[in-house]
Amino acid sequence: MNETPVIPLFDETTVYRTLERLRQAKPLGDTPLRHLVWIRQMIERSGPVVSPVGVEVVLGMALAGLIEENLVRLRAVEGLADGGQRDREAALAALRGDFSRANAELEAWSVLYHRYVLLDLNLRVQDIAHTIGVSERQIHRRMRHGCRRLAGQISHREAEARARNRRAWLRLKLPPPAYTTLFDPGNALASLYDGVLSPPPFVTLLTGPGGIGKTALAHALAQRLIEEDRFLDFAWVSLTSQTAYATLLATLARSLDYFYLAESAPADLEVGLRVRLAGQRVLIVLDNADYLDDYADSLARLAALIAPGHAILTARRQPPSGAPVRIFPLSPLDRTSFEALLREHARLRRISQAERLGAGAVDAIYTATGGNPLAGQLVVSQLAFLPLERVLDNLARLDTGEGLSLFDRLFASTWEALDDTARHAALAMLVLPPEGAYWHDLLAASGLPAGELDHALQALITGSVVEAIGEEPRYVMHGLTRRFVEEQARQPRWAERYRRMLSLAVERQSREDEVSTSSVDDLSHTLALLHRQTETGERPEVLGRHIAQLAPMARRSGQWLIWRDVLRYVSEHLQESEADPGTLARTLLELGVAYRWLGEMESALGVFEQAIQHFGEVGDFIGQAEALLELGKLHEMRGQTEAAYIAYQRAAATAHRYRVPHLRRQALNGLAGLALRNQRVEEALDLLNQALATFSDDEPPDGQTLSLLGMAYLRSGDTEHAIAYQTQALARFEEEDDFPRLARTHLRLGMAYHAAAQQEKAFHHLTEGLALMQALGDALGRARILVNLGAIYAEEARWEEALETWHEAIALQQQLGDPVGMAYTWYNLADLRWQLGHLDAAREALEQARALAGQFNLVSLLARIEGHPLNG
Repeated sequence: MNETPVIPLFDETTVYRTLERLRQAKPLGDTPLRHLVWIRQMIERSGPVVSPVGVEVVLGMALAGLIEENLVRLRAVEGLADGGQRDREAALAALRGDFSRANAELEAWSVLYHRYVLLDLNLRVQDIAHTIGVSERQIHRRMRHGCRRLAGQISHREAEARARNRRAWLRLKLPPPAYTTLFDPGNALASLYDGVLSPPPFVTLLTGPGGIGKTALAHALAQRLIEEDRFLDFAWVSLTSQTAYATLLATLARSLDYFYLAESAPADLEVGLRVRLAGQRVLIVLDNADYLDDYADSLARLAALIAPGHAILTARRQPPSGAPVRIFPLSPLDRTSFEALLREHARLRRISQAERLGAGAVDAIYTATGGNPLAGQLVVSQLAFLPLERVLDNLARLDTGEGLSLFDRLFASTWEALDDTARHAALAMLVLPPEGAYWHDLLAASGLPAGELDHALQALITGSVVEAIGEEPRYVMHGLTRRFVEEQARQPRWAERYRRMLSLAVERQSREDEVSTSSVDDLSHTLALLHRQTETGERPEVLGRHIAQLAPMARRSGQWLIWRDVLRYVSEHLQESEADPGTLARTLLELGVAYRWLGEMESALGVFEQAIQHFGEVGDFIGQAEALLELGKLHEMRGQTEAAYIAYQRAAATAHRYRVPHLRRQALNGLAGLALRNQRVEEALDLLNQALATFSDDEPPDGQTLSLLGMAYLRSGDTEHAIAYQTQALARFEEEDDFPRLARTHLRLGMAYHAAAQQEKAFHHLTEGLALMQALGDALGRARILVNLGAIYAEEARWEEALETWHEAIALQQQLGDPVGMAYTWYNLADLRWQLGHLDAAREALEQARALAGQFNLVSLLARIEGHPLNG
């Protein structure tokens, strides 16, 4: 078997976004490239302090160095001089020389070099295209290719750095602590530590009221486990709103660098994660777990998913009895620890009046707050703007009636003491990610002058409304505080101001340049803001405009539930207002895609049909073709081949009439797939050749079309053309770093070589595909390849390897819940055991196959079983 390949840890969008921000001298924000072990180790060699600015400077230098290194190497290969161009004309002449060799790799690195390394030239994409005499589209294509190659090289260096220092890597995945000292008088940390290392259960749940210290204790526990190398990987996820279990799984997949797995359908995602997590001990911390939809069921599924690793959860709600978790309720601090916490809090915020706190005052605060750490901090923070006597007097008269909690009253006192500028800054925190934001993010969100923002932050931090965490620092608002400020934002005095902030934030994130360089987390947050806009009563036409801008990227965010709810709200209001049917049609199209992804097939069908009708009414026939294409995919998923055929055919005809080649190509490929499913091979070949004809002279065929052609030729018995087209498809997917399709194409090419009796090449491609699928977490694909590999081993009389491979396939199929696949694999094992004379084992395997085939009515397999010589 080949070694497992290094799958890029970062996609081209992350690299492109980072290069663009470095080029524009903008702060990088929270890009994953800021947290590279490779970069941290480079910095640490020159000094012990790792500053945020230092990270960005060294990262910029490292990326520029990689780009230049590759360009110099490829110029040498092509016999081009590398003179280190000093002026604009010399640089442009070198650029033209790079494009004179018809070497796509050289061209890609040259574009990156001239745009992102030679910053003094300030070359735009159109400048590069004009200099060379090609289209801007080709330059963008080369730039994307270069970013993919650069992502691969960064990933390679990062994988090596992580392998050398796993602890440093996991440490970088741990968020900065929101505490300086952990007050743990009951030694809860030690008890939790022992429990985590003594499973089952594999889930530990820290419960208690808000502000009691659950997150701080979970952080300290995770830190200790990381420092002692107890787990191979780690993920920290904080929930801030109701979250579907499928959304949590996608977030976990991305946090664990299973990026391709994160894009799978929910059922495949859960299976893929289970298989990946079964092979290594992974630690997961899930903060605010009670935000999970269907809390009890989600806890049970998470417990089944995580073993042999461990999940540490925090929640205010107790789970139902019988939940497969170890519950650890947290108690308030004792009197001594509580006083120590108050004094440290006052010292860090330089609240000098706190020095007057005597035993009686501390007793009063302790009694009023019940020893809750956050409540105590809020009370002490009031000493920054009120005399001690007034604070104690207010505390004595604290009224928590009328359904108001202790925190409501404490927050209200703090809020009243803030000036309007500080309150404005607090409202601005609501449009920033709950996990926190940097100063420049808050400056943009608030619209305040820099000096006013500084004073506002000082007031918010002193009053414990906002915490400043980490080196840069990052400003964070506790969940309870955030909920209080959200309630203030709904009040008439602040509602309009907050609505404007929301609108500006979404407008800013919806700009084309922002959307194209946004990370998945950025997009997820933007969708959450868009959803909040629906709650503030934003005009549907404004929301519709944002939807049109965000739609191309929203699908990859994984936030399907939020996206669906926003789309549903906007479509309902657009229908009521009878305004802008074009915007309504586009919204319905996106809503149909969301419904389909979530498995709500009937709802998807209805809105697709409405979208087709509305696109037709406004004369947007290209939009209508898009909707027909999505409708065809829906019918195909439901097994309604005749309806799918009609939808694809209409989409192809419309796209042809209005000259939209990429839509026509997708429709033709859809029709070809249906033809292959129905054994109409000649029809499929004709359709695919029409699809090939849609590519322009300067546009190479895509891998999907080429791979479908290879499948069609294999079905027709033409192995020569099958191998040729699958080989071309393989090259295209390699060029694009499309690893999921690359893995499947290795499988198809392996089967084509197998059919051509070229077993060595078949074996090579199947093992390559197997290694890729292993790295990607594609468990279903791995099972299919193992079955095919076993067949090749058996044909080559490599009996032991065939038996071992098929047993591995069965184990994987059992994990996947694929009884049909298991039935066929058991039959293969039975037949091989019979040939080897292992009759008892053969009969046992045949009975396993018979039971599964009978249970699932596999008629053809039952016939083969009944006709097998073992029955004689």
